[in-house]
Amino acid sequence: MPNRYDVNYEKPPVVGTELAVMGQRYRLIRREPYMRRDGEWSSVLTWEAYCCECGNPFETKSGLRAKELHRRCRKHREAGLRVQWTDAAIARRAEHEERRAAAAKRWEERRPEREALRAGLRAKQEAKRHPKRWEPPRQAEPSA
Repeated sequence: MPNRYDVNYEKPPVVGTELAVMGQRYRLIRREPYMRRDGEWSSVLTWEAYCCECGNPFETKSGLRAKELHRRCRKHREAGLRVQWTDAAIARRAEHEERRAAAAKRWEERRPEREALRAGLRAKQEAKRHPKRWEPPRQAEPSA
């Protein structure tokens, strides 16, 4: 029997999880705690996807279990329409993905710089927490 849920998690997935539903990709961008009516804690998941009409990114929310996710942005949402990706939507989606990949590449290239900055900050914080005690200068021992 096929799974009747598009989203079906026992525990909240990590941010960045990707999900493909009927050819459309969704990426988890946020998890928010939520208290249900019965008093149990759950999560509201916020997904990012691209509208199949215009190709612009949009956000949609779901619980840990959901039968469907929105496939269009608010501007193009209309019940009963079949999803057909337009050429403009495909091009815009590719453009967004290229920009995201370029940003990720820049982020990785600057990793050594960020790590050096963090190391310097840690050293300063450590010096503040544990200042060196003053020691008198050592006298050179007379050689015989």
